[in-house]
Amino acid sequence: MKRNIGLYSLYRIFSYDMFFYNVISFFYFTTVKGLDVSQILFIEALYPIYVLILQIPCTTIAKKLGAKNSIIIGNLLWIIGFIVYIIAPNLISIIFADILIAIGDILKLISEPAILIQSLKEENKEDSFAKLEGEGVGRYYYIETITAVLAGFLFVINPYIPFILGALMCTISMLIASQFSNVKATIDIEYGSFKEYIYGLKNGIKDVINKKRLQALILYSSVFTGIIAISSCYYKNFFNNIGMDTEQFGLIFALLTIIQGIACQRQYIVERKTKNKTLTWTALIFTGSLISIGILGISGLQTSVIVVLLIILLITQKIIEGTYQISIKKYMVSFTTSGTITNVLTSSDLFNNIGTSLILFFGAFILDNMDMSYGYIVFGSIGFVLMALILVFMKTRVGLKPEDYKEYLKEDK
Repeated sequence: MKRNIGLYSLYRIFSYDMFFYNVISFFYFTTVKGLDVSQILFIEALYPIYVLILQIPCTTIAKKLGAKNSIIIGNLLWIIGFIVYIIAPNLISIIFADILIAIGDILKLISEPAILIQSLKEENKEDSFAKLEGEGVGRYYYIETITAVLAGFLFVINPYIPFILGALMCTISMLIASQFSNVKATIDIEYGSFKEYIYGLKNGIKDVINKKRLQALILYSSVFTGIIAISSCYYKNFFNNIGMDTEQFGLIFALLTIIQGIACQRQYIVERKTKNKTLTWTALIFTGSLISIGILGISGLQTSVIVVLLIILLITQKIIEGTYQISIKKYMVSFTTSGTITNVLTSSDLFNNIGTSLILFFGAFILDNMDMSYGYIVFGSIGFVLMALILVFMKTRVGLKPEDYKEYLKEDK
């Protein structure tokens, strides 16, 4: 298990997300594949639905294959997805690539945290989860800073080069994953049929969401993950509307990436300062920044001033995102056992995708019916009120003393 712990941070550098894709995908799909903004938002909104539909069969596959093999296959599917993006002649082909990426994503989301937390538990080092996760994800962002700068310039030379390099990065991730030692299955129950498995998983999820603490965390995560997703679509379109080219955007994206990486690695500092109010400040500051961007857009200021102030607000968002990514996962896996961790992660992913899809469709609707700046104000205001209400709901459920959660461990024995 020490081998897994040692390899995990290196693996996480290459596996956390798709290198090169995020920085140029918007420009690639609009200029090379001929999609308009509404089609891109539509595709973004469909992606969580694929994940939602495929969650149960992919969980079945992951349990049969084991964590190591699931991670390898997940990365392989990302490689194939990159290839399909390159050769895709139409919208249907891009959707097919998204489905492949979604399957790989699910396998990775289920298996990656499980292989680390189970390895740590066997070494009695569970408290190191957030640190190791943060180190790997943080270093990923440092490398993505470099690839983001390169992507903008390479896109001008040949728009397909970033996608080829993205596939290469996934290949490296897959090779590292092949060196993992497999861990003990996180659920030791074998089901005789797919129907029995669905029944068992249904009961498992029901058990998870019946716990007040997890109810609150899953509700928070499902809504806030969607808010982050729509924010990413919005700010790229905002830059596109003011005439920013791919080289300039690549530089800005690189800056934002390194800020998010630092936030991931220094998440414990923010958590130490905010104590049990980390999620409160995360939600309120992030949604408040969305409103501020909208106000900035209608301010009438010079474009150069708008760009500078927008970058400052986006840096704030990235600090929050980096902190949130580690904090929410830490909260989710706390008070779990080897028999419940998969159900917790599966439930979280399930509801995250429901929330993200609904919010993306809503965000697309707003953008189709009003100017980008007013869309920011409306969406940010609704998000602020919604997250404030969720935080009130969480008040008596999350951030309590450890002894208040003993019933969770008793139920899981």
